Amino acid sequence: MKNRLLRHFLIIPVAALMALSAWGGTITNACTPSPITFASAPGSGNVTCAGFDPAFGSLTGVTLSLAGTYLNGSAAAANDVRFTFTVGEPAGVDWPNAAVSFDVTGGINPNPMVPVLFSAVGGVTNFLFLNPFHVGVATQQESGTEEDTSGTVSVVYEWTTRSTPTPEPATEALLGTGLLGLLLARRKK
Repeated sequence: MKNRLLRHFLIIPVAALMALSAWGGTITNACTPSPITFASAPGSGNVTCAGFDPAFGSLTGVTLSLAGTYLNGSAAAANDVRFTFTVGEPAGVDWPNAAVSFDVTGGINPNPMVPVLFSAVGGVTNFLFLNPFHVGVATQQESGTEEDTSGTVSVVYEWTTRSTPTPEPATEALLGTGLLGLLLARRKK
């Protein structure tokens, strides 16, 4: 009976601790205004993306989801609108490029578009993303005509509550072997 009780007192807290140490998630926020709309192309402006709340934990990744569309394109010709998103903030963060461009094409209505994902490759820290930051949005008509163009930006923060390095599997195995040895030694008495 004592061994069973001892086993439960050791196994349950260790399992709970291991489960909590890997807890984390993602938060998606639409940058404002959403969408940013321009009366036909060309147009340009900035959207503001909310900062990361460090109460969630440690920031591990930041991805921008970028999309664009137009309304009431020309029926007589193919329409093509180039969208350019410029990222220069926060200072100290490394993005793969300073700007991302893509074309949205179609007839009266644009073809369905899958958002372009743009992830930071360095400088991802709670401190650098604490405050709101800006993303530039610009549109340029390449062909055809359209009434309005609009771009949307969302920021996805990936985070974890783990603030200390994760133990290596060998360390966990050594700890487990030690606990097992203690249990076996206790059992022999």
